[in-house]
Amino acid sequence: TDGSGNVTLDTIIVTILDTITPVIVCEAITVALDSTGTATIENDDAVISIDDNCPDNLSGPFTVGGPAARTFDCSFADSTFQRTVVITDASGNQGSCTYDVTVIDNITPVIVCEAIEVALDSMGVAMIENADAVVSIYDNCPDNLSGPFTVGGPAARTFDCSFADSTFQRTVVITDASGNQGSCTYDVTVIDTIVPVIVCEAIEVALDSMGVAMIENADAVVSIYDNCPADLSGPFTVGGPAARTFDCSFADSTFQRTVVITDASGNQGSCTYDVTVIDTIAPIVTCEEIVVQLDEAGAGTYCEIALFEATDNCAVNFAPFDQCFVLGCADVGTFEVPITVSDFSGNSSSCTATVTVEDNVPPVALCQDVTIELDEEGNASIAAGATGTPTAVTEVSGSLDVGDLQFARPNANGLTCGTTSPADHYYEVFNFTISAEDMYTFTMMDVLGPDFYFILYEGGFDPALPCANFLAGDDDGPGSTEPELMIQLTLVPGNYSLVTSTFSGNDPDGPYTYTISSANGGQVFAAGGGGSSDAPLVDGGSSDACGIATYAVSQADFTCANVGPNEVTLTVTDVNGNSSTCTATVTVEDNIAPEIVVTPQTVVLSNANGTATLTVADLATATDICGIASLTASQLLFTCEDIGEVEVIITATDVNGNVTTAPVIVTVQFLQPNLSCIGEINLTLNDDCQGLLIPRMVLTGNVACLDVFGFDITVMDSDPSN
Repeated sequence: TDGSGNVTLDTIIVTILDTITPVIVCEAITVALDSTGTATIENDDAVISIDDNCPDNLSGPFTVGGPAARTFDCSFADSTFQRTVVITDASGNQGSCTYDVTVIDNITPVIVCEAIEVALDSMGVAMIENADAVVSIYDNCPDNLSGPFTVGGPAARTFDCSFADSTFQRTVVITDASGNQGSCTYDVTVIDTIVPVIVCEAIEVALDSMGVAMIENADAVVSIYDNCPADLSGPFTVGGPAARTFDCSFADSTFQRTVVITDASGNQGSCTYDVTVIDTIAPIVTCEEIVVQLDEAGAGTYCEIALFEATDNCAVNFAPFDQCFVLGCADVGTFEVPITVSDFSGNSSSCTATVTVEDNVPPVALCQDVTIELDEEGNASIAAGATGTPTAVTEVSGSLDVGDLQFARPNANGLTCGTTSPADHYYEVFNFTISAEDMYTFTMMDVLGPDFYFILYEGGFDPALPCANFLAGDDDGPGSTEPELMIQLTLVPGNYSLVTSTFSGNDPDGPYTYTISSANGGQVFAAGGGGSSDAPLVDGGSSDACGIATYAVSQADFTCANVGPNEVTLTVTDVNGNSSTCTATVTVEDNIAPEIVVTPQTVVLSNANGTATLTVADLATATDICGIASLTASQLLFTCEDIGEVEVIITATDVNGNVTTAPVIVTVQFLQPNLSCIGEINLTLNDDCQGLLIPRMVLTGNVACLDVFGFDITVMDSDPSN
């Protein structure tokens, strides 16, 4: 063989011996277990070089010795074994080398993780096991794996409430026997699923002075427990009006409320409790001192609600105080009314109210003109019990104004009566009597505008029963200023009332006047005395709802000095001290004639002239309590014609014109005269040849009374022509 490898063969029989041992050089090797945990080495894996003088047909190399010669499993991992590799040449020369084979496992275990949640326990602690997040672990040499172990993060595998609701990354590692370490990182979320435990109890809550009650969230809470007590939210009250706020509308009621508490993880615990809203504050009540004024009818009203003022944190129960009371004259004065005010929760307060009933309405003073006569002593009186003659009423005036009494005026035209209107018509009443049965006419003196209504009653007028005792009615008809006949009716002696009212309700018509007349001289008199025996004569029916206590007149007694009209003021005072006045004309009459005492007289005619004279005082004296104005005689001069008994009429006139006459006899006497005849008389005849010849023409001597005596004169005349 040349250096170029060219070979020339020649066949010879040559016994050639090869005694040179092949040279094999080895080196230590490391063999890694594969994914199945097995490693196989090839025979030449550790051979660096083989040299032999006859390299052809070398047999080998072959590994000898050791487990399974060329195959290793995980049990050999991380171990070093000596192996011998031998090579044999064709001559049987065998070379060998021994090398270290180290079995290694460098395959990292495969660990698969998944995200996990870990719930805190009742103590607020959660611990994860190393394998909790491990889905799977694979390693070529699964025996003697170390792990898995969790690394990193707080306390590695332990969590408390501070980590609740947080997610952390954790790494779990696993190490095989060869120290190969596989890992996976996963999310661990710490959760708290334990519901807080809250225990409640029923409570009462009292409304305050403003009528409001508020419960604190924790008021009904007895205890709260949670595994993670830090950062609890609540307790909070839910449900119901304004949750924690109550007002008076909820007083004395029980409501269910739920109080909730929420931990930091949103777990919510709750308890339901009864809350009873109570009101324990009593009303504040202040009693009043009220004054009730009686009206013209002697009535006054007060309502319980006016007796006090009351406030309450909630509301005062005013319902029991819905009554009003009518007071009358018997109630004048002051009395106390106990008041107890309650709220709707039964709390109460009391006080005492004072009611003062006053009658400040003066009496209605009505006067009538009267005529009284002096008695024999020259005295007269209009005091109660005295006698006199009232003056007939022919005209009545008044005025319907705000403040007058009101009633339900009936619809009473003609002779029928029906009540349809409300009690809002003003009215005034004229009470009267009549002197005789007659046709009486009442005529309205109308004015343009106001519309009056007139109703006549017999036997008394009761405004509460406006059709009782009804006789007739009429509407005067507005718009006319002419007198208008209202009522014309035949009346018999009795007591009557003529009511003047308004046509429309709440319409004060103002002044009115009507006249009264009769067909045959019947007279109308104001009903006098007010029903009292204490009333003086001038009282024309004064009245007062509560009663008249006294009547006083400016002058009750009259004497001769008062004959004629006298203005008298009547003061009427009621039982409560109110007074009114009116004036009347008292006409004092002296109707008592003078008294005459006569003295018969005898007179003798004088011889000189045949007369005799007396004075009135000779014949009579007269007396009169008021005084004699004149005393006269029908004859004080007596002549011859009066010889004999003469009746003289004495006339006495008092200062008031009363006249008394009385006869008195005057005896007239005449002494027989001495007479003689004259010798001759010349008598001249008139054209009729007549002439008067009387005794005193032919007699001489005391001839004063010759004319009253009878004489026969005989004329003797011889002349036939005479």
